[in-house]
Amino acid sequence: MKVVFTHYYPRQPFDTDNLIGGLKYARDALTQYGLIHDDSPKWIDAEYRQQKAKKYGLDIEITELDSSP
Repeated sequence: MKVVFTHYYPRQPFDTDNLIGGLKYARDALTQYGLIHDDSPKWIDAEYRQQKAKKYGLDIEITELDSSP
């Protein structure tokens, strides 16, 4: 699965380590709700983006990757 997390922020963007660490609960929730099998790199290709906006927010886009040869 390809999972793209887009974080929206009104002030300064987070540094990469804080952004990824702060989204741990979102990754865990995707697993708990059965939207992804597991949040380990073996099962998902995670991408993290940030975009300036008027309010804080988070979009999560999940795409199934084609596993055929």
